[in-house]
Amino acid sequence: MKTKTKGKKQRQTVDKEAFSEESAMRKKELVKCLRRRERRNGGNKESSKTTPARAKGPWSTKDRHLRRLESNERERQRMHKLNNAFQALREVIPHVRAENKLSKIETLTLAKNYIKSLTSIILNMSNGHFPAAEGMGGTWGSKLYQHYQQQ
Repeated sequence: MKTKTKGKKQRQTVDKEAFSEESAMRKKELVKCLRRRERRNGGNKESSKTTPARAKGPWSTKDRHLRRLESNERERQRMHKLNNAFQALREVIPHVRAENKLSKIETLTLAKNYIKSLTSIILNMSNGHFPAAEGMGGTWGSKLYQHYQQQ
């Protein structure tokens, strides 16, 4: 099973690198295309004049479009990182269904319950006192214990 996971992680790394390279290539091509278009229109004095509708904002249509594309790329990368983090969490949390991928809410709920059960086991094994918390004056362990009891 570890072999499959290792291969999967390695495959994810390769896919991630390919995704980054592909998106960078798309961005470069888009910038080249926009620059060519600007050069073509730059020679023509009539096309460089702004209409009152365009003069509203300080950004040209090209600039807004480029900023939107960059923003979309950042959002794609953010979501990709978030999905990778959820996948890593899915691999760590023990669960019954192995054939279906857990949803995000299922993953978070299982993680919360797993942490609560581990906390309960630790509290039961140490008679309600955290061994690591005693070095901090015991207040941290008692606060955690009180928080756990409220839940």
